[in-house]
Amino acid sequence: RFLLPPSQNTSPTLGVYETQTQLFSKRLTVKQIRVYTEPTAANNSFQLDMIGSDGEVLDNGTFTYSFVAGSDDTKMQGSLERINFNPAMEVGYALDIRVTNAGTANMTIKKIEIDWGTEGK
Repeated sequence: RFLLPPSQNTSPTLGVYETQTQLFSKRLTVKQIRVYTEPTAANNSFQLDMIGSDGEVLDNGTFTYSFVAGSDDTKMQGSLERINFNPAMEVGYALDIRVTNAGTANMTIKKIEIDWGTEGK
């Protein structure tokens, strides 16, 4: 959760959360990323970066979400509790996740699930 500062006078913009790097014995490819949140609302926005073994963002490994009013969840419109990303990014031996709040309203990400498979040796 990206909490507002104690003064409540400023927004939580650019709050960052990053996981530890997970090492794998084989190269992996990410097939889908699912982000579970409290229902999204106006001014909710975040950037999700997939980080490789060198600590840098993987090619095609940045995904963004910004709240859009509407009712079509296939286009990520309206209040959502699950946001799906279908990446086409490089493979590697290590992965960690960085989430940066890009909105001006607080939001809670409950869980991030990643479907992945192995490739090569």
